Amino acid sequence: MAVGGVSADMSPADCSVQGADVELSAPGEYIPVLAQLGGLTVESGTSMAVPHIAAVAAKLWENHADWSADKIRQCMDVSAKQLADGNGKIVDYKAASELAKDFDVVYKPNCSTSDLPECGSHVTAEDRYEIPGVVAKWMEKGHNSLISDAVSDANLKSKYTDKKIAVLKAVSLAVDTCSGTSGGTKLTLAKDVPNLHAHKFTNYITTVYYLYKIAYLQKKNPGKSITEIMNSDSAKGAVIDLANLSYINKAINIICTKELKKGGKAYNIPNAYTGTNAAANNRALRVLGMALHVAGDAFSHKSIVPNSDDMKSKLKVNVIGEGGKNIFTKDEYKQIIKKLDAYTSTTGMTYSALDDNVADSGRKKKSHQNYADSPGSSGRRYTHGAKVVVTGLLKDYYYRHNKFEHNVFNNFGGTYDTVVPGKNNICMFRIYTYARKLDTSFAPTSTWRTYSRGDG
Repeated sequence: MAVGGVSADMSPADCSVQGADVELSAPGEYIPVLAQLGGLTVESGTSMAVPHIAAVAAKLWENHADWSADKIRQCMDVSAKQLADGNGKIVDYKAASELAKDFDVVYKPNCSTSDLPECGSHVTAEDRYEIPGVVAKWMEKGHNSLISDAVSDANLKSKYTDKKIAVLKAVSLAVDTCSGTSGGTKLTLAKDVPNLHAHKFTNYITTVYYLYKIAYLQKKNPGKSITEIMNSDSAKGAVIDLANLSYINKAINIICTKELKKGGKAYNIPNAYTGTNAAANNRALRVLGMALHVAGDAFSHKSIVPNSDDMKSKLKVNVIGEGGKNIFTKDEYKQIIKKLDAYTSTTGMTYSALDDNVADSGRKKKSHQNYADSPGSSGRRYTHGAKVVVTGLLKDYYYRHNKFEHNVFNNFGGTYDTVVPGKNNICMFRIYTYARKLDTSFAPTSTWRTYSRGDG
């Protein structure tokens, strides 16, 4: 049986196969699942839809143990609800259970699915399911939820229209999945511009600051091209200890003005503005989307594993247990444990560092997905970290535009306007050092140190 997945609004999921060969569909986007270390996160894909189909089949078999596989399958097919726009059918356990009571009347042994009768029921708004509030995954479409949550929390829905939100989401996805060419240089944005993902030792705060400043300057100077903005003295003044600047500028140019490719196919970012200064406003919004992406990724790649014996113990068990047995070799596991044991109050290991010593590229990717990009072990990285910062940046951009408030990075555990030290276990790699380069007035005893590791 070919199974497809649907999104919360009952439309075909982007991650799903589609077409006439899909026999049944089921929910397949943002499905709550258990994560590493006993946490809860979400996953998307047909791998999430298939268990729904299997569960309905199992329940039917439980109640009708003498039925054949063909009969169970046919009962699910006939009772399924029709999706809109000819997009196939979605399994309906309640309808299947009712139909099963008198199914002998309509059952046609070994009948082709195309010749089966249909119950005539169609999905409605009531069939939509809610995306869990636990959405805490940054890979690709996870950025979408981060932006939606931030706009909602900031009470900015009237300011950031659906069209603007669509642009911000499209840019976030492009930064993770697309490539393009600028100045004769072809860039794969996820690989060639680590600044956009807070990878390696890039200064993620200054990267956000620079992108934010470019967005503001473009909006303020609509008569200038994005290249003129990047070459202006005002933009250069925002560059403090920022490596790979030329590649960041190429990435901006690609996102704003060049053809994007995703998997070899053209990828289009929509426009939100029309009329006077539309081109400049659209470019500015795209660069803002890049800034939000970096801010979100900072909590994926630069957040520190909490320094507690309990967390270390759980992580050790998980790394060698169910979560890591198909990822790490024994030698790699030993290296990870050695790092954990060397963890002190002034040093720390990021979730990303768990895969630093993984030799095989496939297992390295899986490790990154399981830990850095799936924060079930520390959901506060999303709720009290990434979402707080993105909310703050959206507020700043709409209300002040010209002011980049880097203190949004220091408000973990509180609200946008309130610092509440010690309220959670979020800690970031070198955040004090990076922020201090933007504002040298920070005192050595600043509360920023509460959230920083690796600063000596």
